[in-house]
Amino acid sequence: TAEALALYGQSLEIDSTLYALVAPPDGEALPEGDVEPALARAAEDIFFSYRCLGECQEVAEDPEEARETIKSGIELAQRLDRLSPGMSLQYIRLLGALGNLESRCGNEREALRNWEQAAQMCQRLNSSTTNLSVRAKTAVTFQNLLPGIKALQEKMQAAEAATQQEQ
Repeated sequence: TAEALALYGQSLEIDSTLYALVAPPDGEALPEGDVEPALARAAEDIFFSYRCLGECQEVAEDPEEARETIKSGIELAQRLDRLSPGMSLQYIRLLGALGNLESRCGNEREALRNWEQAAQMCQRLNSSTTNLSVRAKTAVTFQNLLPGIKALQEKMQAAEAATQQEQ
């Protein structure tokens, strides 16, 4: 695990350097039109690296560090005023990873919030793109999110019903 952490950390450093070369300065909007292919590729890579490093940190039993890493990737995606389909897909996967982490840490409301946001983005992306590969990936991601969402919703509804009966 230590070797994997080091490698994922190096990958994030490299991806951060490459992203900085093509990203707009902080606070500056992207130019009109499609997202520049170099920026899209660099953003996809850095979002992927944030997710992989975060998941590795979680496996290494450092959930706080994992949470911060994944949230850093999410915050980077949120700073951009628009995303390409590939960037959106990686952003969705970051949200799903944060939901998974929160679920394993017992933070059910946060897990549900992240999973629901990811599922909504899957639906929007799937309906707005003509790219069959992206549509297939969002459909699979959506289907993977549903069992966790449904289970937590049912658990929370049961807990609310039990609380109401006690009152």
